[in-house]
Amino acid sequence: IDDLDVILRQAYLQPVQFLRIESRYLRARSALAMAAVNTGAGRFVSVARAEARRIAKEDMPWSNPIALVVQAGAAFLEGRTSQALKHLHDAAGQFERADMRFHAAATRRRIGALQDDSAGRECQQQADEWMARQQIKNPAGMTRMLTPGFPDVT
Repeated sequence: IDDLDVILRQAYLQPVQFLRIESRYLRARSALAMAAVNTGAGRFVSVARAEARRIAKEDMPWSNPIALVVQAGAAFLEGRTSQALKHLHDAAGQFERADMRFHAAATRRRIGALQDDSAGRECQQQADEWMARQQIKNPAGMTRMLTPGFPDVT
């Protein structure tokens, strides 16, 4: 049992699946953000991977792509860009099927930045156009928030 489990149980929030998953997602995103800027990234990547496994165990259509995005960030930080891209592509499709368009757009922006070809640029352009229609003023910031662990996307 880790500290997050104890905190959730003490606050009587452990049974609430949405809060459990979102808490784990926040912890994983924080770990990936720390790993991206620290030399001792291995410890933070391990935390993110553990949270991705816990999120994946929930096995919900909306949480499965979240776990994939976390796994993608960890893979990228470990130098496995092709594996990160595979996870991102899988996550984007699952986000779309779960009607999580905001997450899908952020994921597609990451794909565009990593997949440096015309398909990647098209993916990023579609995401940027969708975000503009939603009046998102800072797509790069929103992308960093939802999908940390990667280089900044402008």
